[in-house]
Amino acid sequence: WIHGLTIEDEFTHKPMVQQYFQRMWKSLHYYQKMIQEPSRDKLLPDPLQHPYIQPKYTLVLEMKDVLVHPDWTYQTGWRFKKRPGVDHFLSELAKEFEIVVFTAEQGMTVFPILDALDPHGYIMYRLVRDATHFVDGHHVKNLNNLNRDLR
Repeated sequence: WIHGLTIEDEFTHKPMVQQYFQRMWKSLHYYQKMIQEPSRDKLLPDPLQHPYIQPKYTLVLEMKDVLVHPDWTYQTGWRFKKRPGVDHFLSELAKEFEIVVFTAEQGMTVFPILDALDPHGYIMYRLVRDATHFVDGHHVKNLNNLNRDLR
């Protein structure tokens, strides 16, 4: 029988039952914060500096009902249909804008759709549910966290 080393934390020197409940409370608080707050404070990296070219404007788009339309049937389940003209829309706007898709959908749903939708890489950044605030049961997108001038 081999004994491992005890890893001490702020609760180690308290009674066992109190340790258990305080660790549980700390874990619950951590997971609540992880769900309610964005995964990072600055959602986009700092703008590119000279000699690189940073587009003058940033265009933030929602994926669902702007670039694609969700459609559900009993036969196929959920399918996302590309909006008419979206290829031309992205190619023209990419000439003047930094294009960002910001959606409250899960990344595992969004990334394959955007990979198929944008094979040329016009969309510079993809922000998903982990970049939103969870407020009163809804995922809220806060543009102040984009790290861009909103004027």
